[in-house]
Amino acid sequence: MTMSEKPIDNYDAADEPSDRELRISQLLAEFLKQEDEGTAVSRDEFLAANEDVADDLNVLLEMANMIQKMAGPPSGDEFPVSMAGEDATPKGPVNLDDTDPDNNDSLDFYLSSGAVPPIGTTSSMPEGFAFGDYQLLEVVGQGGMGIVYRARQAGINREVAVKMIRSDRFRFDRDVARFYKEAQTAGSTQHPNIVTVFDIGEVGGRHYYSMQYVEGTDLASLNRESHLSSRRMAEILKDVADGVHAAHEHGILHRDLKPANVLIRNSDGKAIVTDFGLAKQIDNELDLTRSGDTVGTPSYMSPEQARADEGRMGAHSDVYSIGAILYELITGVPPFKSDSAASTVVEVLHREVVPPSDMSSNVNRQLEAICLKCLAKNPLSRYSSAKELAGDFARMLDGRPVNAVPISKLGKSIRWLNNVPFIARLSGNHFPNVSQTHKVVNHLLWVLPLLILCSFVLWQNVRQSYVPDSINIGTGMSDQFYHQVGTSLKDELANNYNQPTNILNTSGSIENVKLLKSGQVHIAIAQLEVLANDNDIAKLTPLYADKVHIVIRKGQGIQSLKDLEDRVVSLGPRDSGMRITSERVLSTLNIDHTKLQQSYKPFQAMLTDPAIEAGIVTTRTENAVLRELLNDNRFELIGLTPQQINDLTQIGYHRDRISGKGLSQVEAELTPTVATMAFLVSNANAGEALVKRMLTAIFVPGESGSIAGRLNLLSRTAASQHPVDFHPAALEFFANSEL
Repeated sequence: MTMSEKPIDNYDAADEPSDRELRISQLLAEFLKQEDEGTAVSRDEFLAANEDVADDLNVLLEMANMIQKMAGPPSGDEFPVSMAGEDATPKGPVNLDDTDPDNNDSLDFYLSSGAVPPIGTTSSMPEGFAFGDYQLLEVVGQGGMGIVYRARQAGINREVAVKMIRSDRFRFDRDVARFYKEAQTAGSTQHPNIVTVFDIGEVGGRHYYSMQYVEGTDLASLNRESHLSSRRMAEILKDVADGVHAAHEHGILHRDLKPANVLIRNSDGKAIVTDFGLAKQIDNELDLTRSGDTVGTPSYMSPEQARADEGRMGAHSDVYSIGAILYELITGVPPFKSDSAASTVVEVLHREVVPPSDMSSNVNRQLEAICLKCLAKNPLSRYSSAKELAGDFARMLDGRPVNAVPISKLGKSIRWLNNVPFIARLSGNHFPNVSQTHKVVNHLLWVLPLLILCSFVLWQNVRQSYVPDSINIGTGMSDQFYHQVGTSLKDELANNYNQPTNILNTSGSIENVKLLKSGQVHIAIAQLEVLANDNDIAKLTPLYADKVHIVIRKGQGIQSLKDLEDRVVSLGPRDSGMRITSERVLSTLNIDHTKLQQSYKPFQAMLTDPAIEAGIVTTRTENAVLRELLNDNRFELIGLTPQQINDLTQIGYHRDRISGKGLSQVEAELTPTVATMAFLVSNANAGEALVKRMLTAIFVPGESGSIAGRLNLLSRTAASQHPVDFHPAALEFFANSEL
């Protein structure tokens, strides 16, 4: 087998044959079979009996004869469709240049009928078929969009592979564009481990490109037909990684690496990467796939590719695919393969891969370590580049230690226990890999309460020391102080712990608490009002006071809170702590907030929307947008009365004052108000290690000081004295000054 093309797994529904095409295909196949068996009626009778599709059937019968001339007689059962009917066969050599590109009577149109010429059969004509500068000698591969021939290039007498797009795909501009993109992508990178493209063009309306002809087989066939040694696996995939790295250096992601797209040359055993049909420019927004499309082969695609997250795709995505190929070479099966493509994608996204050594004890530990590092769900835990991966293969081949760390016995034990259904439910593992042994242990857990207790204690110990590979933090809108605290935490964790962290922009406290409870974030920031009597959420530390600012538009006759009734007032976005505070303040002061013409726009909209007459803004006075409002002569700040402040302190708010320093529209040096507290929070069952890492990042000074100092948050001492129920690990942190 040589250069082969396989159907793309995620073909568009538009590519499906119509009912009419299916009927034509079935009629043709049955008739040719009857001709082979000698039971067929004459062709004229056959066409007359199917008059409504006779023209199409006649074209296809002539094509069958033409292909038989090129491919030679079928061998055995390899090609069940008969090529009988020599009377319809064109006499003499056929020149493909002379065929009408607008006529379906073409060499490769026959492929769309469901009958394909046998791969590997040579032409019965010594000189082959003329196609521009090429003589087509034999079919060596075919797929959903194209067909590949072994050919000889005239003039320089060079043996090449010629790939042509099927003529039944000409009507799809996107397919033609993708065909040219594939050729241009492969041709833009010259490397010994990437197939070389020589020429791209069109002959008689047929799009083609010629490329290096590789005499050999593909890796999928080689793996099926022979048992590869660990050293041979490393040699092959080092070549693949070298070639893929060269493509990455030219800004190209392959996105469909799999065994069938790796060719092994017979002469020297070198591996060559081919089929760049789904490749993408790394930094180019222009792509032939729609945004949100999942492209590739599910069993070999990375999680970020499976969820069509183009923002996270990079060199590490192709590294994952190389790891998936290695996994199949080691175990004989891909890392994930279910009954359907959709189910396979779910496994890629959520299920942990079974270590190869769990499937066989005779596994090279270095290869397994390389494989599992490539297959990490978190891209930051994989090799940073295909070059780094190739380096580890080289170290293994040289007999040196690899950089990938083999999984420890303890790690394997924890991983194994986490796949027992009962323990998986406790740990939140919704997609365990359950073997028969896991089922037996699961039954024992129900039968033996003591064993359950021991397992629970073990899990608790593991959970307390567990810190997620990637921490998700729910903050707020990108221009709010919540977000600034979150990004500071992200930077601190990256610098001091090499800890990947994701910041989720949200509408505020209520959404943050919902995300915590659903497990979508590990840490969040929320106002105290939202946390009242919620035993599922743990408070880690108070961060700062959010003061209540009552900002009014001048000239509207608003002198007090009571005057806000029937006015258009911004109380804060939906699901925000600011809105909860606004409504609570108004109801406590006997002002019916339902009588306000409430605006769900954020308070910064007051700058651009003159219809908003006032806003109740609960945030730090240092907020840049708030300061812009209070330095704008269209607005002013009003304070709360002593009685109002007294009423609000009865329900948990504390007295505070707003400094007018640097605010041109604040007349008083200190305006009386109340404040609530913003807290860093987690799930109540968050592990000790995670809690202490977050508090250390906030309060323990690094080279540039502490986050608390830089952002003017509460000090460690002040935070520890706040009268709330802290997470147990937070209590220990505040009690131990050495932490």
